Amino acid sequence: ALNSFMKFPLKRFYDFCSELEIDSKEQGQITLGSLLGTQRYAIEEIVKGLEEDIHYFDILKARQHGITTICLALDMFWHFQYPGMQGTLAADSEENRDMFRSTLTMYHEGLPKSHRIGIVQNNRNFISYKNRSRMLLQIGGGVKRKGGKGRGKGLTFLHATETASWEDEESLASILASLAETNPLRLFIFESTARGFNLRHEMWEEAKMA
Repeated sequence: ALNSFMKFPLKRFYDFCSELEIDSKEQGQITLGSLLGTQRYAIEEIVKGLEEDIHYFDILKARQHGITTICLALDMFWHFQYPGMQGTLAADSEENRDMFRSTLTMYHEGLPKSHRIGIVQNNRNFISYKNRSRMLLQIGGGVKRKGGKGRGKGLTFLHATETASWEDEESLASILASLAETNPLRLFIFESTARGFNLRHEMWEEAKMA
């Protein structure tokens, strides 16, 4: 049994990214091989943290720095790398959830067979892979259906995006209560732009004190 996280295969991750196709704003369809400095910094800080047995990361980002894009790549890589992973991608709205699912589907379709794990199911609620990993697709903190997100689900991986737009503290509390506490492969990423003094600000202040 592992007592702490194994060394993250950073070179393999960057090779994986070089095969991912994205539709860029300025250049059309390109691969994710030429990462921005902000993207490399975010990933390498996560890697350093994991190697120090830190598994919870809160990223305060600016727009157009590609943080969500690189985190989506990490989402897929993590579920490929570690069979049986139970993860969640929690977006702030149905529109963004569907857009992120589309991005993950596009990533998968563009991968060569050498880098790809087959998909068993792909729908609005989850994506499951042939290595038994499953990524739930959720609305993290919308106002229409409060509470219950993540309840009863043991999560080893979480990517929560645009948390400054989350308005439902009960949903956040439910997701946090579902997170694994000792699994050495656990990874929990919260990333968002700032939007004043709100739930996101409280999370940021708590992260600084941790």
